[in-house]
Amino acid sequence: MSAHSLATSTITALVVPEVDECAAERAIIRICDDVPDWSLYAWSNPTRVVYGPVSSRRLGMSLGINLFPQGKVCSFRCAYCDLDMAQENEQRARLVPTQQIITRIAADLPRYGVAERHPVDSITFAGNGEPTIHPGFSNVVEVVAQLRDEWLPDTPMNLFTDGMHLVNPAVRAATARFRRVFLKLDGAHEAVVERINGPGAWRGTLRAVAIGRQLPNVAASTALVAGPDAITADVKSRRFVEIIRELRPRELYLYTLDYPSPAVSIAAVDFDTLVEHAEWLARRVDCRVIALWRRHRHPTALHQDTHE
Repeated sequence: MSAHSLATSTITALVVPEVDECAAERAIIRICDDVPDWSLYAWSNPTRVVYGPVSSRRLGMSLGINLFPQGKVCSFRCAYCDLDMAQENEQRARLVPTQQIITRIAADLPRYGVAERHPVDSITFAGNGEPTIHPGFSNVVEVVAQLRDEWLPDTPMNLFTDGMHLVNPAVRAATARFRRVFLKLDGAHEAVVERINGPGAWRGTLRAVAIGRQLPNVAASTALVAGPDAITADVKSRRFVEIIRELRPRELYLYTLDYPSPAVSIAAVDFDTLVEHAEWLARRVDCRVIALWRRHRHPTALHQDTHE
């Protein structure tokens, strides 16, 4: 099976349609044909609060909201992270006050609503780390929703999260503002998850699944990687299927690396491996399985091998 042979029968549009919750007989293979402007992504604009819009494999043209313009702040240390992996938890001392974040968003976001050259399909909370860590997260979400209604009406808001802070009632309440809450789920066993996501990630993942299953807008997001720290076998396991069934996501998204990663222990999987895993899971889980493939990878990533 090749990307070329599937192209005529796959979804190439980037805007994500509404999908139902019934089991899929086959996975959806979404091939992104556009050539991204990599200079607009978070790693190229770490000090910006509003960045992009960038090409998103899930969401189309995504306008990013970054709550950490003074450095990465995250509860996980993912091997495939494209941001600075050397920062420790004490970097929380570098948090920008909520009002400063809001002021910068209020100044920047409206210009995307009046400039036709900036199509926006999603307003996405991602950026330099885990958005829900910021103590002003829920306040910022409300302000962005109000600005969205004024300047980008009908544009959905989406959140990428590791789920560690869903235990916070204010964070949980704020998730209702998002069309999708994309919950990281990178394995089914402690050893695998902690190799990929860092120490403590397994306990956090189990807690996130237990809370995330209560959210009507949750989707699972899994980075399928090969190499010495591969998770391919773990994703194609009975335990992974059980976790997905416990979470009850609207969709399960599988993707691989198409951007530079500093880790030498992981690599992108090839197209056939991505499709194989998506098809295997689609026959076993009770949600839609969507595999994401980008034809035009980051130039640096092109020099990294892909593996079966």
